Amino acid sequence: MNLSQTVTVLALAVSALLSSNGLAQRGIAEKDLAIALPMESKLLVPMKYAIKAENKAIFPSEWFATLHADYQQTSAGEVLETESPYEDWHIVSARVVPCQPLGQNPKQNINELCWPEVRVVWQAIQRKTILHSIYMEASADDRAIHASYPVDPSLVLSQAEAVEARSYLEEIAKGVREQATFSQLPASRMDRFQTLRNRVSKVLLQDLLALRQLPASSYNAIGLRPESMDSDASEKAFAKAWEGFLQKYARSNALRGLTSFSLPEGREPAHLDEWIFLSYEAKDGRIKQMPIELISPQTNEVLFSSSHSQRGSMARDDDKFYESANL
Repeated sequence: MNLSQTVTVLALAVSALLSSNGLAQRGIAEKDLAIALPMESKLLVPMKYAIKAENKAIFPSEWFATLHADYQQTSAGEVLETESPYEDWHIVSARVVPCQPLGQNPKQNINELCWPEVRVVWQAIQRKTILHSIYMEASADDRAIHASYPVDPSLVLSQAEAVEARSYLEEIAKGVREQATFSQLPASRMDRFQTLRNRVSKVLLQDLLALRQLPASSYNAIGLRPESMDSDASEKAFAKAWEGFLQKYARSNALRGLTSFSLPEGREPAHLDEWIFLSYEAKDGRIKQMPIELISPQTNEVLFSSSHSQRGSMARDDDKFYESANL
């Protein structure tokens, strides 16, 4: 299956999910699923923003310290101190995935073995800066952090149902890891998993639609969130709703994956032509280094594995990749 076929299958899966939840007629649109905020906006949420249910920052300083220490071991050096300190980082975009595939390859029934997820993107924003003799109200360094939050089933389901849903998710995770062609649970369990999953997805999509402050046509096509370019009233209303959404779905205990990339110091991507990538898994509000792997879609065999850190340029991947593949 090529990339276009994979995207088509995923689109059909989302469409089917919306229809099964009775939400298709409400017109989930591109700007609902992909929330992009302008760098100059007051809507940008900082790392220190407090999640009330946990009484901690949405991006705890301990996570940032871990990234900083790991970047220090690479050519990025002290960038998280000298160029992009903690207080500069803000949420610039998010992507809501009604049903994120749980498999490792397209053969693993990605339109059914899936679970709703919220992805948040952070960038370091500088205000009123001069770069290369050009004044800018706001600019972003060529580095970012991506955080993935599968929706916690307990936000929607009863305690017993949430435990049940987690057992299905664990069974699926084991199946797709061990079998390249794993495609479903036993029939009765698969039906039950789909029922619980659809209930969780439905609430997520309802909450997503509740963020809207403008007519439905405003959300068609990829682009900046329309409230950020409208009146102060709609912008403030969206800000309140957006923070409520993050309070619910972006809790540290829900985080499951974190990746980051950065160029070395200097703020000249084209000249430096090097990016460093870091990978982490998360559990119970803590992040831990995770190896970067390339897995065969045919056999699930690990074709390449490195540490949690890797580098690359516009023309070439990390030397470790070529050495491993004997290229």
